[in-house]
This record gives sequence, C-alpha cells and structure tokens, in this order.
Amino acid sequence: MVGEIFDPYELLGENWQENTLLVFPSEQSLSAQQAQQRHFKYLILLDGTWRKVARLMHLNPWLNEIACISIEPSNTSEYKIRKSPRDDGLSTIEAAIHVLNDLHSSQNYTPILGAFQKMINLQIQAMGIETFQKNYMAKQSQ
Repeated sequence: MVGEIFDPYELLGENWQENTLLVFPSEQSLSAQQAQQRHFKYLILLDGTWRKVARLMHLNPWLNEIACISIEPSNTSEYKIRKSPRDDGLSTIEAAIHVLNDLHSSQNYTPILGAFQKMINLQIQAMGIETFQKNYMAKQSQ
C-alpha cells in the first residue's frame, strides 16, 4: 500500500490487532519463535527513510497497538548507497528476507537479494563510479 494514513480495519479487517505483526524495533518485540506460536496472518514492513517511517508511526498510532518482531541481523546492510542511522539498520527488502527466513526456517528467501544487488549495481552504474566513490564510499569510511 502506498500512502501515509491508513485505516487498520479497511487494510487488515476486524481482527487486525491479533492478526498483524509489524517489523519494527521495539522494546517489547517478539522473537521469531514467539511470533511463530501466534500464527499471524499479516506482516507489515514500513518502507522509507527512518524519518519517513517515524512520520508513518506518528500518523498511524494504531501501529503501536500491534505486536512487533525483533530482527537481529548477522551482517550489516548491503545497501551501499544508503546509510542507516542505526548500526543494525537494514533496507526494507533485507529486513523482509531476514524476517521471512526467521519465521519460515524450512524455506530460504535469501536468493531474492540477488535482485536487490542488481538494483544497487544499476544505480551505481547510472550515477557513475566516480560519483559513487566520492559521495558514498567516503561517507561509509567516516
């Protein structure tokens, strides 16, 4: 869904609070094992910059009423042209893959990241390697 303000009943139905799991850092986050036991029907990932996601949380206070799942990434983000303000911050697609792998350990969603890597390489190619090195590589080493 694209937008800023959403009605949980319209989006997720009458039992939205029990059926929905939000991928977002929270002190009360569930582990993957706890989330599996609850059999959630919907998984919400908020896509945008950290500032944009904070705005979405503010404009949709109902998001604070649903369970969150914790992510403990084993690697840093591969998104070379964006930097998270958090050391453990991941891009939306990386977070999705991590959560899906945690929730469905019998399947491996990691190959989806091949398309993500291709997108990054195409963006770097479009801007030129010199621009990438000047604007992104220098910032990553700081």
